[in-house]
Amino acid sequence: MSHIIELPDLLTVRQAGEVFHLCRQAIYKYIQDGTIPAFKNPAGKYLIPRKYLDDLTAGCYNMGATNCECPTEGGMENVG
Repeated sequence: MSHIIELPDLLTVRQAGEVFHLCRQAIYKYIQDGTIPAFKNPAGKYLIPRKYLDDLTAGCYNMGATNCECPTEGGMENVG
């Protein structure tokens, strides 16, 4: 049985990392290289529109393999 998770229209880097099981460092890398389109809110935090994550999960973008040494929980709060 699969569970469908309802996501907000805009996701934080942490939420995107949880969706893809990647550390925040990897998500920031993908934002920096343009793989994941994102914008900064007035507080300077990146927000990622869910529609782009839907495209990523559908295979519209190539994220490649990422070996990440940082933990997915805790760790660095704001890289980049």
